[in-house]
Amino acid sequence: ASPLEAACAAAVAEGLATWPALARLWADSQRLAVGAFEAAAAEPKLESLGLASLIARNHAPVVAARGARTGLLASALPSLPALAAPAPAAGAGPDEAGAGGRRNVMRKHMTAAIAESLTAHPNMVFAKA
Repeated sequence: ASPLEAACAAAVAEGLATWPALARLWADSQRLAVGAFEAAAAEPKLESLGLASLIARNHAPVVAARGARTGLLASALPSLPALAAPAPAAGAGPDEAGAGGRRNVMRKHMTAAIAESLTAHPNMVFAKA
């Protein structure tokens, strides 16, 4: 027997539930789940947004080497503006531990990057695994 079946049998034996009530609960849960999946399937697909929009929403900005765009990426994404690489902040490098400074922890950088993304894109969802 399955653990769910055993738990249901125990609940019925203790008088906490009845088999017809559990059957209704199961049917209602199934109806809600199927309805949720059908609603999600009816939503517009991301492909309808277009490649440039998807790249702009899901990728880091394209940074060209020395201000010039080259290679396959340049021909594939001509509509995205070239961006200059930002200058690193003083003392922000990961190798600053040698001069008595604290080494930056990757967790802090990842938290900051996630926070920036969530702020910049209000419809973005963060799912903690």
